[in-house]
Amino acid sequence: MNKNPEILIEVNTNLAQTETRTTARSLNAAPSIFNNAEAIFETDLQTQNDRSLTRSLTANSNTWMSVNSQEDAENEWDHAHALVEKYSDRGVHFAEPNIEHRGLPPQMSVDFSSKTYFDEWAHPETNAQGFAWHLKHSQLLAARLPDPGEGKRIRIGHLDTGYDPNHVSSPKFILKDLERNFVAKDNNLMSAIDRLNSGQEVMKGHGTSTLGILAGNFMRYQNEAGQVIFEDYLGGAPFAEIVPIRISRSVILLKTKRFVEGLRHTLDSGCDVVSMSMGGVASKLWAKMINRCYESGMTVVTAAGNNFGSKPTRLMIYPARFNRVIGVCGITYSDEPYFKHNNSMKVMQGNWGPKRVMDTAMAAYTPNVPFARHSLLEDVGGITNVFTRRGGGTSAATPQVAAAAALWLQKYADQQYTHPWQRVEAVRNALFSSAKKVPNIEQYIGNGALQAKDALAIAPILANKPSPKDSVKLPFFQLFRNYDKKDNLETHDMYELEIHQLTQHDEELQALLDGVNLDDMDWQKKVSKNMIEVLAESPNASRKLRKFLKRMAKGFF
Repeated sequence: MNKNPEILIEVNTNLAQTETRTTARSLNAAPSIFNNAEAIFETDLQTQNDRSLTRSLTANSNTWMSVNSQEDAENEWDHAHALVEKYSDRGVHFAEPNIEHRGLPPQMSVDFSSKTYFDEWAHPETNAQGFAWHLKHSQLLAARLPDPGEGKRIRIGHLDTGYDPNHVSSPKFILKDLERNFVAKDNNLMSAIDRLNSGQEVMKGHGTSTLGILAGNFMRYQNEAGQVIFEDYLGGAPFAEIVPIRISRSVILLKTKRFVEGLRHTLDSGCDVVSMSMGGVASKLWAKMINRCYESGMTVVTAAGNNFGSKPTRLMIYPARFNRVIGVCGITYSDEPYFKHNNSMKVMQGNWGPKRVMDTAMAAYTPNVPFARHSLLEDVGGITNVFTRRGGGTSAATPQVAAAAALWLQKYADQQYTHPWQRVEAVRNALFSSAKKVPNIEQYIGNGALQAKDALAIAPILANKPSPKDSVKLPFFQLFRNYDKKDNLETHDMYELEIHQLTQHDEELQALLDGVNLDDMDWQKKVSKNMIEVLAESPNASRKLRKFLKRMAKGFF
C-alpha cells in the first residue's frame, strides 16, 4: 500500500485561508496541510448562464483539494479519516481517497483484433449490410443535420484514453487548442493524443474507437474482397466540435480526480455535451461535479459498464448511476438485451439496474459495431483505416446517445431557457420519450432504445423544477445515523461512501441492494445486519469503519 496516498479533501475556504495566514505568521507553527495541496474545484459557486468555473465564490464556499497524506494509517480510508480528525478545526470536513477505479479485470478483457463478429450476439448476415449498421438502427443516419458552420456547432467533450489523429475516422472538427491530457505520468498536458506508451495490454486505443462512433469523419471502407461497403461519415454527430480529453491510459483504470479534472475542463471549454465510456465506484466528489455540470446546462452521457457472467458486477457503475446523468445500457442488433443470465465468463455483456436508477437510463446498439483500431497497435502496423466489427460493450453505445443529444441541441439551438439546467431536461425528455419501447426487456434498457430521428421531432420543454441533486446515499444507512450519536454528520457521510464502494464489489450485498424497498423497515434491518456481518470483518474496510459497524451491531442486534 502507498504510505502517502493521495486524499481528496473538502475544505471550508474561509477557515482554510484563515489557517494558512495564521501559519504564515507563526515561525513555530507546524507545516500546513494546504502548503502542498492542489485545488481541484470550488463548490457552492454562484450559478451563471456561462459554464466557466471562473466565477465568484459565495461568502461560505467549499474547495476540494488533493493532498498526499503523511498520517500513520492502515489503509487509504483510514488516512482520510485521520486527516479530517486532525484538521477539522481548519476547515477540513470531508475526505475520500483518490482511488483507482478498476473496470474489468485484465483476465476478462476482449480480443478486438479479429475482424469477425461475435457470434454469441446477433449481427448482420453479410458484410455489405453490416458495416455501421448501428447508424440505421439508432436513426443517427436519418437524423444527421448539415454542418451549421463556424460558431454554431455543438461542442462535445470526449473523456477517454485519448485519440489517434492519423486514423481515417478521426473527427473533422477536433479543437486541438482545447484538448487536454490529465494523465500525470504523460507529462504532456496540452496533447490528448494516445501514443500507446502505457504498457497496458487491455483494450488499447479505446478512445480512438469510441471517438469514431461519436463523430467519425467521412471515410471509405472495403471488405476483404475489395468491395466498398461503406462510404459516409462514421460518426453519429460528424459536424460537432470535439474536445478530446485524456483522463487515463487504460479504459479499465481511472482515478477519481482525473474524471473531475476532465469534467472541469469541459465546463471551462464551453462543451454542450460530454461522452464518457468509462466509470467506477461511488464518489462524493463525482456527485458534486455532476451537479455542477447539470446546473450549468451541460448534458453528461456515460456508460453503464460491462461484466462477464455478472462479474465483477452486473449493476450500473458510476457516474452512470447518478440521477442527473444519462446512463447508457446496451441493446443488440436483434433488439434483445445485451445481457444473458446464463452467460459464461468468456463473453462480455452490458450492465443494467438496479431498478431505481433505470428511470434516467436508456440503451443504444452494441456489440458488433465498427471500432476504429489505433494505427500504432502492433497487429495494425501503422495502417490508418483498420477496423474491427467486434466493437462492443456499453462503451460503443454511449457515444451514440451523446451524438443524438448533440444533434437535438443543434436543431433547437435558438431555444431560450430561464435556467441552464432546463437545457439538460429538454435533451433528456426528447431522448427518453422518443426511445423505442421493446416489450419484456424494459428492465434492461430503461427508457428504451435510441431513436435519434424521432427525438428531433420532440420540441423543447421548459421543466418546472430540476431533477433532485445527486449524492451518494445508501437506503438503509439512515438507520445508523438515527442510532449513532457519537460521530458527526460528515463522518457518517464518509462511512456511507466507504460502504458504498465496498459493496459495489460484493455480489451478495449488491443483490440485496438491487431489491431495495424504501418503505420496508424489516428489509432495511435485514440489509443492515448483512452489511455489518460482512463488512465488520472485511480486511478491505478501514479500521474506523469496522469499529463503527461493530458498535452498530451491539445497538441493533
